Amino acid sequence: MEADLEWWANGSFALGPFPVVVEDVRAGRLRDVTHLEDLRQTHDLDPAFTLRFDDDATIEVIVGRPDDDGRFSLTALEENGTGEFTETGDVARTAAWLTEHGFGNAQSTSSTGGNGSRLFVRDDGWEVRYQRVLGVWTLELKPPHGAYVSFSRVRASTGEPCWHQELPELITTLTAP
Repeated sequence: MEADLEWWANGSFALGPFPVVVEDVRAGRLRDVTHLEDLRQTHDLDPAFTLRFDDDATIEVIVGRPDDDGRFSLTALEENGTGEFTETGDVARTAAWLTEHGFGNAQSTSSTGGNGSRLFVRDDGWEVRYQRVLGVWTLELKPPHGAYVSFSRVRASTGEPCWHQELPELITTLTAP
């Protein structure tokens, strides 16, 4: 399905649109890879985009960093009609960080009531799992040859969730001997 990615700095200024093909609810690709560097530079500002379809319907998404072929992951930030659980912006940004740092989305599950989980694995043996039970998100990290360590919701000094900011340090801490 064809659509456009738009990156809105505020209510009146946008970068793009970037013409894309949405391959499924979790992946897309640029229709023209000559826009690849522009999309990557925009992505580096913030991976949150608006996906606009031909009928003018929109959905807010987190876009994974595009690969050299212009392919990228998509994570919806709101109910997308597929029955998948809704992800908060912080969870989606963390998922994008994981993807950019070699973690693959190995398994996703969802059920009614907003429960679900996402498992990310990396070739070196690291596993990161998000779980949502009764509306509460938890983050679990499993270093290579280790056991899962669970983390409560990390919050910035502003009170906002910030796992995506803290995850690199958590991984470094668990890697240290």
